[in-house]
Amino acid sequence: MIWICLLMLLSGCAKKEEKEEPTEEPLNDVEQYIIREEDPFPYEELNKLFDTYHYSYGDYIGELWFASGLINESVVQGQSNDTYLRTYWKTMEYDSAGSIFMDFRNSLQDQNIVIYGHYVYLSKDPSGTKMFTPLRFLSEEENYEENKTFYLLLNGEIREYEICVVYYCPLYNDNTETGEDMQYYTTNFTEEYFNTYKAAILKEAFYDTGVDFDYSDRFVTLQTCVENRDDLREIVLAKEVKRYDTKK
Repeated sequence: MIWICLLMLLSGCAKKEEKEEPTEEPLNDVEQYIIREEDPFPYEELNKLFDTYHYSYGDYIGELWFASGLINESVVQGQSNDTYLRTYWKTMEYDSAGSIFMDFRNSLQDQNIVIYGHYVYLSKDPSGTKMFTPLRFLSEEENYEENKTFYLLLNGEIREYEICVVYYCPLYNDNTETGEDMQYYTTNFTEEYFNTYKAAILKEAFYDTGVDFDYSDRFVTLQTCVENRDDLREIVLAKEVKRYDTKK
């Protein structure tokens, strides 16, 4: 029997004033759950986690975590991609590390959900654990197998993802634009463009994950910066492989 410790970080943003405050004390900032293979998720606790913060914070989307514990972060969505770029979701105050946020154009029904997070320079955070900084490990093939699976906790469901491709996307025009064939932030592909995009990113992939993917799949794209390279972004493309109903 394999036991996996999962750290779930609770989050939220602007409160919905029209709703009453929860009667119970808020959950701790960090909740630790034990997950067993035959009963993979503690649904009651996770539903309570989601409901508490969804009830109180209007921009709260859910939780993102890797099965390995590489990353455990809350996800929010603002009115633009600047909203949480340098804003901490709990206090709504300036923070250079910002928050983990979903592209403002996305809905949860889109083919490609794009989630952004800062890379925090190791000179500022020697632990290398903040935000999306740990994604740097995925550039090395030796770290793939342990970290290939991550999850999104949403309203009433958990979506499981398997990483397909890890690559650096070059930026052009003063580091503001991608190439026409590598627009990772596309929320819904045409089949023609998807095939173009797939061919382009496979050429840039750090290694072959062995995971096949095609136009019929649904994806999450994780994006972060690369230390000392303003002209690059690290991209992690993962496909959805399973959904769990947390309300059953």
